[in-house]
Amino acid sequence: MTAPAPRGLNVRTRGEDFVAGALLVPAGRRLRPADLAAAAAAGHTTLVVARQPVVAIVPTGDEIRPVGTPLRQGDIVDSNSVMLAARAAQVGAWATVTEVQPDDPAAIAAAVRRAAAIADLVLVLAGSSAGRDDYTAAVLGQVGAETVHGVAVRPGHPVLLGHARVEQTGQGEVSGGRKALRLRHAAVPVIGVPGYPLAAAVIFELFGVPLLAALQGRPLPGLGVQLAVLDCGWISSPDVEEWIPVP
Repeated sequence: MTAPAPRGLNVRTRGEDFVAGALLVPAGRRLRPADLAAAAAAGHTTLVVARQPVVAIVPTGDEIRPVGTPLRQGDIVDSNSVMLAARAAQVGAWATVTEVQPDDPAAIAAAVRRAAAIADLVLVLAGSSAGRDDYTAAVLGQVGAETVHGVAVRPGHPVLLGHARVEQTGQGEVSGGRKALRLRHAAVPVIGVPGYPLAAAVIFELFGVPLLAALQGRPLPGLGVQLAVLDCGWISSPDVEEWIPVP
């Protein structure tokens, strides 16, 4: 079947994709393939972006074993490193995990210094409480400073917030051959993450995710609010923010 072709059929007009002066890629957005195509179509050969932040995770504890390692009585699988590395990747960071450090302040301090030399954020897993083998607070005092010890949140109350000093300019290697440059006398944020898995997850959401968003110039994702009714009794202190897991 044939018919007359109307004027302009199958002809793309100038400005059909976007008009002059239109905002193509808003600041703070994680670039998508379509964003790159739009920028290229508009004649932009380069884009100014924030460097992908690096998160170094330092698991500690004589009883902690890497995933896949045979367990003896009293051993615990290092599931927190897996969880936090995956969550860091979800929010745009590059995560690297060190070997598990023993309950030895000198060994932990050395691992934190190495991590701070290549990272924008260091997570020290476990050892943030006040037990006999909890050394994270003392380690922060050696490598930098402790700013906060304990917050009104449960689980996650014994969290530590501080920083590690990096005294020399240098280039360190992150996993996969990636490089990170640290400026002289930089202060790298350190979070002493409690070892209880739910507490680790809560603390990273409250302190790690906002920091990584700020480093990337991105707004914090909005938290959805939904009314729910607990199916069991729960006693909470009025001066503590309580996080309760739900299915």
